[in-house]
Amino acid sequence: PILEIARNTSLAVGVNLVQNSGFEYFDTDSNLQNWFIGDSNKINSTGTTSGNITVGFDTIKKMDGSRSLTVTSTSASESNVIVSDYIPVNGNDWYTASGFINATINNAYYVVFRVAQYDASRNVLIGKTKELTSTKINSNTNDFYQVVESFLTDSLASYIRLQIIVYAFIDGTNSKLNIDWLQIQRGKITTGYNPREIVGTQIANGVITTEHVITTGIDAKVIRAGTVLSKSEYRDWE
Repeated sequence: PILEIARNTSLAVGVNLVQNSGFEYFDTDSNLQNWFIGDSNKINSTGTTSGNITVGFDTIKKMDGSRSLTVTSTSASESNVIVSDYIPVNGNDWYTASGFINATINNAYYVVFRVAQYDASRNVLIGKTKELTSTKINSNTNDFYQVVESFLTDSLASYIRLQIIVYAFIDGTNSKLNIDWLQIQRGKITTGYNPREIVGTQIANGVITTEHVITTGIDAKVIRAGTVLSKSEYRDWE
C-alpha cells in the first residue's frame, strides 16, 4: 500500500489493528482486500471455493456496514484457512482478539480463531502459532455473538496474521457461518468495535489518528489539518 501508519502509533492501546475488519473493501478486480484463503489465494466478491470451503458475503445478515463474511464447509476436519494480512505487533506484549459470529447450521460446526506469528522479515515463527478459541456450534444462532480471547506474543514477533478455521462436525451441507466485526487490540481489553479501514490506497473518513504518516506521495484537492509543518519547520518547532 502507498500509505503506512507508523508502528508506534498504530500499536496504541485500544486501536483496532485488523485492516478491512468489516469486509467492506475490494480491489479493482473485485477481490476482498487484506484477506485470503490460505497464504495468498484471493477472495472474490462473487464468492470463492477452495478445497472443502466456500467463502462469500451476506448483505442481509450482518452487524453493520454492507456485508458480513460467510463460510461454508463440507469437511469434518480442518481444511483451508481464512487468513488476514500481516498485522504489526510488539514482541512479548498482550493483545486481545475479538469477533462476532452467527450460524445457520444443519448439524454442527467448529470455529477456530488463532494467530500465526512472524519475525521482522515476515518469516513464520515455527511452533509459535496460538489457538485463541475453539467453539463448537450445535444449533442456529438468532443473533451474532462475540468471542473474545487475549494472548501474549512471542519475544521475536513483529507481525501476526489472524487465521479463521471452519469445519463441519458431521455434515456441513446447507450450513453457513457469518463472521463480522473482527478486532485485535493491544492490551488485555475489549472496547466497542472500532473499524480500521486503511486498505491499500483507500482511507475511510475519520479513521486515522496518528502523529506520523509515511507516504511516497499525496494527491488530493484538499488537505485539512490543525497545523501542517515542513521538515525544517518541524525541526525548528521541536
